[in-house]
Amino acid sequence: MINKIVDDINRALDNECLLSALALALTIPDVCGKAEWPEKRNGRRYIDWFDTYVGVSERCTCEECQKAQMPYLSGEVVYSLRNCFLHQGTLDIEPIKVKAHDNHIDEFVLVTERKKEYETCALSYSVMTECDRNGNKIVKKRIRVSVRHLCFVLTACAKGYYEKNKDKFDFIRFSIMDWDAEMKKE
Repeated sequence: MINKIVDDINRALDNECLLSALALALTIPDVCGKAEWPEKRNGRRYIDWFDTYVGVSERCTCEECQKAQMPYLSGEVVYSLRNCFLHQGTLDIEPIKVKAHDNHIDEFVLVTERKKEYETCALSYSVMTECDRNGNKIVKKRIRVSVRHLCFVLTACAKGYYEKNKDKFDFIRFSIMDWDAEMKKE
């Protein structure tokens, strides 16, 4: 089933159906989290699976980033995006639901770009310091993420996870029939 989901996401991306690809990609941690931790609640396993298998490579561990408390694409951030998009139809996150201090984000930007532009726009994190009229420093944190990048990392991690853990997906007990392929057999 994971391979079918990944194939559909890639077809959607190839056909510039970025929101369809994103919606399906945001379900991947749900499916893989169920396989890894079937006893956990949905939100917890989603966040844990993302942080364990995807987010671990999304966080900069250099001293400068740690000192600046640089935001990063975490399970909490992606879970909030999933909930906002799939339940409310908004392409945003709810910062109040993100508990990790580093990821108290002031601005979340989701970038939709054509396939040919993908190489120049992937992912960026920033911490900006501004001053108000009274000279008080205001720190603003921003994450800008490409839909294509997010789909790529989710599908790549899911494929790798599935290949190593096929036996954990025994909860998927249905099949999909390709009508056209079946008709060609007759």
